[in-house]
Amino acid sequence: MRFCFARLLSWPAVLCAAVALAGCQSKPEERLWVDTSINGRPVHLFVDTGSTISMLKRSTAAELGLKITEPPPQPDLPPGTLNFALTEPGDLMFLNAPSHIRFGVHDMPPYVQLGADGVVGWSELRRKILLFDAPTRQIHQLDKLPDDIAGWVRLSILPSRQMLILQTPGPGGPPGLIYVDTGNPSGVGLSPEHWEAWRGAHPGEQETMRIYYTPGAGVVTCEQSWAREIPLGPFTLTDTPVEKGDPVTTGAGGAQHVATLGMAALRRLDFIFDGTQNVVYLRPKTTPPAPFEHNRLGAVFTPLNDNSESLVAEVAEGTPAYEAGLRDGDTVTGINNVFQLNWRKHPQLGLPDFTWDAGSKVRLQVLRHGSHYMLYARMRNLIGPGSAGYEPAVGGH
Repeated sequence: MRFCFARLLSWPAVLCAAVALAGCQSKPEERLWVDTSINGRPVHLFVDTGSTISMLKRSTAAELGLKITEPPPQPDLPPGTLNFALTEPGDLMFLNAPSHIRFGVHDMPPYVQLGADGVVGWSELRRKILLFDAPTRQIHQLDKLPDDIAGWVRLSILPSRQMLILQTPGPGGPPGLIYVDTGNPSGVGLSPEHWEAWRGAHPGEQETMRIYYTPGAGVVTCEQSWAREIPLGPFTLTDTPVEKGDPVTTGAGGAQHVATLGMAALRRLDFIFDGTQNVVYLRPKTTPPAPFEHNRLGAVFTPLNDNSESLVAEVAEGTPAYEAGLRDGDTVTGINNVFQLNWRKHPQLGLPDFTWDAGSKVRLQVLRHGSHYMLYARMRNLIGPGSAGYEPAVGGH
């Protein structure tokens, strides 16, 4: 979910990373799914190393019969932090190990569809040896490390933080920080400064747009592109999506933030977490990547503010949306057969992310300077495998 990285106070006032629910519909293949039960009843949870605590949807907690206690008012919380409700303690069975814990409860906006009952947070992972198998969307507990682990990159974990954060050697200064967020379906998220530097070094790389929701910042949009190679301290990732990282995580990392790795980036790594030694072992993959689900229109539509009923366009150049005539600031009043669009009155529509199949057609009715226009676009692959001019990085294992 990219749920949260947090500081726990007497009540969990949580600083949240992005709940990466683009569009805002979460897809099963973007998660690390695990078999879990609470009080003996099976629940559909995924592992989120960006969440301080394990979380449940309010409806799931109610179905399980867990009493929910609302948080006390805290009017002076820092930006990006939230108060969560808490359930009474329940028995979580995860990776064949029981724990007796309280679950956080957060009420998602009606346009956000989680696609799960909740998440298993970082606190339940920290003392295990785990293989993160992102390509198969599974997580495995290991009894011991592989025999060939000496050839992998070894990085220490920042022990004082409450999400999975790796430390990379810093040239003559403090170590850089790489955040690992299995709740984020995307690839490499960079700080604003690093993102602009990457764009400047790759001026001809096609971009698209991405939209997602974070409890700390609300609806977030960013440009997204594709990196054939991207160095991250002692290792280099190949063939991965790259974008401007979410503002809460990059802001928390400050000048030490190197990158945030989501599930698409983890697909490009063999990745083992050893909580008994507070280290991570990783080995970059050089095999061709799988196709990446992305916005094939090249535009997103967002509300102007919390009270707005209209959605306004942000458009990447060179995309089907731009070629159809859509421009930044256009107000969308209809998508395909839904007209007089009011996103607050029709939350089931979500905020569309246009991860539709290549070749799909979309009809947009937009309002610009008081005049209505009808625009037509056909989706196509914009970044990664299947896009124009794409060539995979050459390599080995």
